Amino acid sequence: FDIIAAVPEGQFPVALGNLLGDCVFLTTIVLAQVILVSTKPGAKAKACAVDKKTFLRDTVSLGLAVATILILAATMGMFYIWSAAVVLGVYVAYVIYVVLTQDVEPEEEEEAGVGNSLVASEIHSMIEEDADSSMWDRIQSGLVYPVTMLQTVTIANCSHEWSRNRRMIASVAPMGTVFIVTLDFGTYWTGGSPYDGFARLSFLVMMGAAAALGVAIWFTSTDGRAPRYSLALLLMSNVATIAWLDLFGNEIVALLQVLGALSQISRKASGTALLGYLPLAWVNCIGDFIADPAVAKAGYPAMGVASVFGSPLLTAGVGIGFAALLGCLTSAHGTVSTPLSSIVWISAGAFGASLVSSMVVIPRNGYCIPRRFSLV
Repeated sequence: FDIIAAVPEGQFPVALGNLLGDCVFLTTIVLAQVILVSTKPGAKAKACAVDKKTFLRDTVSLGLAVATILILAATMGMFYIWSAAVVLGVYVAYVIYVVLTQDVEPEEEEEAGVGNSLVASEIHSMIEEDADSSMWDRIQSGLVYPVTMLQTVTIANCSHEWSRNRRMIASVAPMGTVFIVTLDFGTYWTGGSPYDGFARLSFLVMMGAAAALGVAIWFTSTDGRAPRYSLALLLMSNVATIAWLDLFGNEIVALLQVLGALSQISRKASGTALLGYLPLAWVNCIGDFIADPAVAKAGYPAMGVASVFGSPLLTAGVGIGFAALLGCLTSAHGTVSTPLSSIVWISAGAFGASLVSSMVVIPRNGYCIPRRFSLV
């Protein structure tokens, strides 16, 4: 969402730097973490094994997507609607290929949710206070607690593990959803006080309707079982989640613009790209840095490696492609300027070296990644 927010604002170098920074960070640091938690020193039998077809499919698709973006941006100096559609088409073709070639194997119900539950517990343990938490962990938990509480009351929980507390949250969530959607997508926040948007009649009417919906949810549900309209709660939570992600993306881009203006880095295209390549890319990779090694540690190294190459592919295809398409549609000239600086080509070279090394070393070792490759 930060890329989608950056490109229409004329910050294509930030978006491209973010993509290349993600690619380099994930295919080096995160991949090394996955390998280290999946292998043991000196143990030849235990290796980080990956699926041949999945690995080749993901690495080739990622390389093709990034190369397509760089070639189109460099040869024309701008993105048109058709060139944005080409980038989107690369990812759509990848998804279609995955669906058509996917082997569906039945799994036991208990095993099907092991990965997700272990990842969730791994992430939860990092922010949940307990007897073994350090002082720094407690400080972090206290700092994010207000935002966590706001997210809790705006995103309805539609899990089958229903309880009285989740029923109460689901009843409050409609009003929270209206609040966060208005805060993010409202167009009347500039030129007045920060509270003008909440004083409008349209917002008050929507909040009244949301409150009535919350009362209906409370009286049509019970403490021991999720309601029959869980799908509606899921759709509402998706809307609220999108609003939160878009809000965070806009704020991150705004902070980078302030940082670039104060440091005068953004006066040049290379400096703007550097902002996306370093701080923005690191922020975006935190989730993968936590989740991918957690999945591998739980006994699913192939899934962790697949995420390393699949995550930047989504950023390249949907992030850059959709953001460029949106920028073209909202631009007066129907185009998005794509200036490329030396830092972009240096970043692209670093990513190319990382990707090629993986595509050479991993197949030569029979698609069992050796532990020593994490040190390269």
